[in-house]
Amino acid sequence: MNEKNELTAQPTSFGEKISFTADTVAFARTKSGIPHCQKIFEIAEEIGGPLNAKEKERTEGRPDLHAYVEARYLLTDEELKKSGIRQVLELASGLSPRGFIAVEDPFMMKYFEIDLPDKMALKRAVIFELRNRLGAQRYDNLCLFDGDVTDADRVKLIDTCFSQQSVFIICEGLLRYLNWEDKEKLAMNIRYIMENHSDSIWVTPDIHLLSDLYASPQRIKNHEQTVRDWGKDVRPNLFRDLDHAYEFFRGFGFVIRERSLADMTDQLVLPKRLGMTDEAVAEALKGRKAFIMTL
Repeated sequence: MNEKNELTAQPTSFGEKISFTADTVAFARTKSGIPHCQKIFEIAEEIGGPLNAKEKERTEGRPDLHAYVEARYLLTDEELKKSGIRQVLELASGLSPRGFIAVEDPFMMKYFEIDLPDKMALKRAVIFELRNRLGAQRYDNLCLFDGDVTDADRVKLIDTCFSQQSVFIICEGLLRYLNWEDKEKLAMNIRYIMENHSDSIWVTPDIHLLSDLYASPQRIKNHEQTVRDWGKDVRPNLFRDLDHAYEFFRGFGFVIRERSLADMTDQLVLPKRLGMTDEAVAEALKGRKAFIMTL
């Protein structure tokens, strides 16, 4: 393999910019029924324009991605509501609207987010403008931190801001961009928080499997197009299969409950708006898993 190909195939680390992927997800959510998504993306565009026309066109051409993004969001939200936990940490949160929604709760949930400095700078600007447009009060219970989620010192600092109550930890759309060393660091950081706060829960729909990627010609085609668009191939970062995913997380002492993203099919708004057939939705969510983890 020549030097150029070796560089292209390098496992992506969190320290590299993956803002394009976060902004793609934010754009896909604008067509969902999730509150604030359209306003958030419009404001972000006014501030700096997170996606160009070509990137939007590529995203619009992937209805399967839209269905997947909405399903993982709704499943995570459902688990949060079921848990009854009132303090949340969302990792690599990007332009996720979840924190905005949570702090509107009459019980005043405490919501913490961490992402790289460039993404948090954009989010702070969006918050300021969104608050003005909605005539909302200050988001006093929404706390944003700059940082790398694999940085143990940074995560320990955030942990000092929590009360002694349980923490609900969200990791949505991150793991496939972390190489194995960084995945291990992240798992240790999350374990540290959960050890300090009994009955905490970690939810991640990021159980991306090599076996699923090769499950159909369409998925192979989608992946090859993604590699061309990004110039990065995340295959070295994926779990080989479901057994490998279980082995990895159990190695850190996590107890796993598994759910299928297909559980959310009846709640999806995007497929109807995009004219997807039932068969296309089933294919988009086939094999997609989320892990709900405790200690």
